[in-house]
Amino acid sequence: MTLNFRLQIISILLMLFSNNAYTQTTSTDENFPGDWLGTYKGQMYMFKPGKGITDSVDVKFELLATNISNQWVYRMTYMNNKKYGKVIKDYLIVKPDSLKAGTYLLDEKDGIIIQQTLIGNTFYSNFSVGNNYLNSIMRKTGDVIYFEIFQSKLKESLNTKNRAKEGQIVFEVKSYPPFSTQKVRLIKEK
Repeated sequence: MTLNFRLQIISILLMLFSNNAYTQTTSTDENFPGDWLGTYKGQMYMFKPGKGITDSVDVKFELLATNISNQWVYRMTYMNNKKYGKVIKDYLIVKPDSLKAGTYLLDEKDGIIIQQTLIGNTFYSNFSVGNNYLNSIMRKTGDVIYFEIFQSKLKESLNTKNRAKEGQIVFEVKSYPPFSTQKVRLIKEK
């Protein structure tokens, strides 16, 4: 298969996937916070490779307006987990005017700030803590928010390079296999 043919196939697949993703999104980024505001509840499940579900916890998520424009309460409450008891993560989502469209800050109110990007009604963030690399996805569809966070060890990367022919660029790729994930489907309370 020639390189040109491969690129054509990849382009067609990307168009199909992007069109499918676009049609599934019913709101635009400009609707935030709009119909995102409210209280949501669900059951969070923790997974590990080869083990499946290793734990679960009831979760309440609140996204609420504040008295300050471009700032919203982001409160995730983990209810009565056997290991940790009740844990409340009381943060803020902030949208400074200086940031470009779609860029928000998750302010943990202790000096830690995580940049988030809103694309197609989904918040994405990537960050590292210690030797762990984390990815977070929070997607709103109708009255449901799907939240997932997964983590990898930075030290346990697989490093590979392409077999470049003469005149081609050699690329090094590092992949970080996830070792755990947490998922929750949060349903908006009426």
